[in-house]
Amino acid sequence: MRTFMLVLVALWLSAPARSHAQTNLANGVIAMVNESIITLQQLEDYMREFVPPIIRQYRNQPDELRKQLDKLRAEGLETLIDRRLIIDEFKASGGLVPDRYIEDEIRNRIRDRFGDRISLTRELQAKGLTSEDYRTRVREEIVADFMRRRNLSNEKILISPRKIQDYYETNKTTFAVGEAVRLRIITLGKVAGEDASVKKKLGEDILSKIKGGAKFAEMAATYSEDSFAKEGGDRRELLETSTLREEFREPAAKLPLHQASGLIETPDSFYILQVDERKDAHNKGLAEVRDEIEKTLLLQERNRLQQAWIARLRKKAFIATF
Repeated sequence: MRTFMLVLVALWLSAPARSHAQTNLANGVIAMVNESIITLQQLEDYMREFVPPIIRQYRNQPDELRKQLDKLRAEGLETLIDRRLIIDEFKASGGLVPDRYIEDEIRNRIRDRFGDRISLTRELQAKGLTSEDYRTRVREEIVADFMRRRNLSNEKILISPRKIQDYYETNKTTFAVGEAVRLRIITLGKVAGEDASVKKKLGEDILSKIKGGAKFAEMAATYSEDSFAKEGGDRRELLETSTLREEFREPAAKLPLHQASGLIETPDSFYILQVDERKDAHNKGLAEVRDEIEKTLLLQERNRLQQAWIARLRKKAFIATF
């Protein structure tokens, strides 16, 4: 397995032309399902889109990179085994895929992934595959998708109100919402090479005007230097206090409604805040999250049914890995 991982990482990092030795390795059999084989090439093709982000994330952590690639390889092999079992089940049921379906899918893939048939042919040649190999692969993917959908369509899934209620009670903390505020902000940006005391004095003058009765929104519209100035500094939505920039969190949490903060200085700007609305921390009510919970439970039940179906297929199949 480690040799496989090192070869695979080398392929993605340098993307060289495949040598004769690599081609032989790729054609090696790594699993047998009933009367069909799964090759290293097939596993490598399946993993291709998942490997680059893993390499980018763990490039400087070789041990963790190897662990993640090993995990991906194991999961990928199980996926290919499951696909082969599904295809065998389709064959046993006498199923046929019309040629026009395969041709339509190939045309769609050429349009979406390759641009033209010449690019597809070059890609296949680089992998040592023929057009017929690719056609077979497309056909098998169509079959696997059809069989999965048919298996689920045969099961009527009902999520009862009681199940939704139980899920909500068990996972209440998942639906917790922190304290949120709706802010108006006046922004006075510091300018490189300019004395920051000028903007500081302007901020102090603005605060004096607000304390003297000037409306915060009018002061924001007149003096603020950000894109919300024309809205009177209004951010127009409730934002969780915990998500605000660090310098804003404490003032936003403590300010009485419609009262201006003091002048807040950061490395790049001066700010004045006003809280127009505050919503205390709370848990979303069941009515608010009912649809979300139902979707979650439906997905869980579909996954359970699919796993049970695959388990039945595995039980009656011959499977060997090498």
